[in-house]
Amino acid sequence: MQADVWQKYEVLFWVLTGIFVYLLILTIIYLVLKTAFHKKLGGIGLYLSYFFLFPLLLLGEITAYPRRRKMWLIRSGLKEGHSYLEEGIGLGTSPILASRIVGAKGRIYALDNHPLQIILLKPYWVKT
Repeated sequence: MQADVWQKYEVLFWVLTGIFVYLLILTIIYLVLKTAFHKKLGGIGLYLSYFFLFPLLLLGEITAYPRRRKMWLIRSGLKEGHSYLEEGIGLGTSPILASRIVGAKGRIYALDNHPLQIILLKPYWVKT
């Protein structure tokens, strides 16, 4: 009987445990930052809300946002054979979408000063 109950609620248990650990880590980070800077950082509620909103913003950037970004690129006059410069790569949606628009004849230049952003786009690099 107990094994059946555990199997039924095991996923819920691990999800709630993950949320608890996530909040605990965020609280510790907040306290370390507050101690390090010796000033108010806007309250722990504000700090935690950013960490809850960030995954939602990231999900929006990955799913819905590229469709709008592609429309913006097309409306800006980007066509096949053009060159495109992106400063601040982010998740790389604009350079990837722009490369599909400009095709093999066009060129995409993407600049960023953070190494992680460049590593994220490395699989999509094609040198012409």
